[in-house]
Amino acid sequence: MRILVRLAQVFVVVLLTLPSGTGLIASAQDLSLKLAPAPLTPGVSLDAILTPDELLQYQPNELGVIPVFMYHNIMDDPEEGVSDENAHLYRRADELYADLQWLYDRDFYLSGMLPLITGRIDVPAGKHPVVLTFDDSSSMHLSFQIGADGQPIKDENGEYIPTPDCAVGIIEQFAKDHPDFGKTAHFGIIPVFRFSWPQYEQDELVGAKLQWLLDHGYEIGNHTSDHNDLAQAEFDDFARMIAEPFIWSADYVDPDSPGYAMNVLTLPFGAYEEGGWSGDKREYLVNGYTWDGHQIKIDAILLVCCGPSPSFFSNDWASLWIPRIRGDDPDYAAFGAQIDRGDFILYTSDGDPDTIAVPWPLPPVQWGDLDKERVAEAEVHLVRYDPDTGHVFRDRKEPKSHPPGQ
Repeated sequence: MRILVRLAQVFVVVLLTLPSGTGLIASAQDLSLKLAPAPLTPGVSLDAILTPDELLQYQPNELGVIPVFMYHNIMDDPEEGVSDENAHLYRRADELYADLQWLYDRDFYLSGMLPLITGRIDVPAGKHPVVLTFDDSSSMHLSFQIGADGQPIKDENGEYIPTPDCAVGIIEQFAKDHPDFGKTAHFGIIPVFRFSWPQYEQDELVGAKLQWLLDHGYEIGNHTSDHNDLAQAEFDDFARMIAEPFIWSADYVDPDSPGYAMNVLTLPFGAYEEGGWSGDKREYLVNGYTWDGHQIKIDAILLVCCGPSPSFFSNDWASLWIPRIRGDDPDYAAFGAQIDRGDFILYTSDGDPDTIAVPWPLPPVQWGDLDKERVAEAEVHLVRYDPDTGHVFRDRKEPKSHPPGQ
C-alpha cells in the first residue's frame, strides 16, 4: 500500500512541474493533500526512527526483561534486628543509595509501573528501564522535615521538604547528583498506614504527601485497605479491600492525575489462590466491578518474587502476574551477578515510547516472543532492524531468512 502511495506522490510531483496553463495544477494540489504520507500508526512518524548509526550504537531491544524491585522498610537499625527470615523487609539508607548507583553504572533509568503495563516506556535511547516499588506507604518512604516549632518546613517555593533518609529523600538526592537517571518510583498505598506508620507522627499530612508525590513525578498504587490476605478473604472482603484505596485516595487527589495508579494492585504477602485466581475473584480482577457506586478496575498485579518482568510486548507478559525482585541481599546481589554475566537480555530503549524496536532476526532465546497482536492493539510502530548494519526493514520488508514463526 505504501509503495502505491509513494508512486502516487511521484505522479503528483510531476503534475506540479507542469505549466500553470494546463489546468491540472489545482487538481494535483488537491490530490497531494489526500496522498500526504501517513504514519503506519496514528501519531508516529518514520522520522522518529533512529538512524542506522544510532541503531548500531544503542542496539535497542524492547522485548527484553525489565527489573521491578520491591522495597519495604528503609532504616538503619531495626529494633528486632535483621535475620535471614526478615532481611527482605529492610534496606539501609546508604544501601538504597548504593543500589541506585549500581543501576546507574549499568545504564538503567528509572521508570514507573504505568509505562510498563501500557508498553509506553519513555526512557532515553540505549537505557534499560527499571522500576522501584515501595510497599506499605510508611514514614520510611516519605516524611517531611519538621522545624523547631513542630511544623513542617517548606522551601522557597512553598513546598514541603522530604527528610534526607526516607526513600523519596534518597531518590531526590540521587537525582540531583545524577540528573540523567530519571526520578520516580511506585508506592503501594495502604490507607491505614498513611505514610506515617509506625510512629504515626505525620498522620494529618497524608493528603499533602499523596499530592506531593503526584506533583513530583511519582506513582501511588493500591496495596489494599488493610494488608490482609486476598487469597484467603471472603468474596465481599476481597472486593472491599481492593476498592477502598480507590475511594479513599480520591478524597485527597485527582484520580485523573499522572501517576495515579490505583489500578496497579500489590498483593499483600504476595498471596494468590493456589492454581491462580478463579471464579468471581478472577471475574472482578479481569473485568472490574462496582463498589459503593464507584467503578473499580485492576489492570496489573505485582507479585513478591520470581525475577525480572517480561516486556509488555512479549508473549510471556501476563498483567495479573508481574514478577518483582526483592531489594535486599542475597536477592539483589544474585540478580546483579546475573546481569553482569549477561544471563538476561535486558529491555533496551530506542528512546521513543511510540515505537517498539527489536533486532531482526531476534536472538534465539527470544524466538517467538514477539506478540504482534499486542503491538497492533497498543498502536505503536514496530521497528525491525539488522543489528549488524542498522538497516531498518520498512514496508514489511524482512530478511530473507528469519526464525520460524517470526
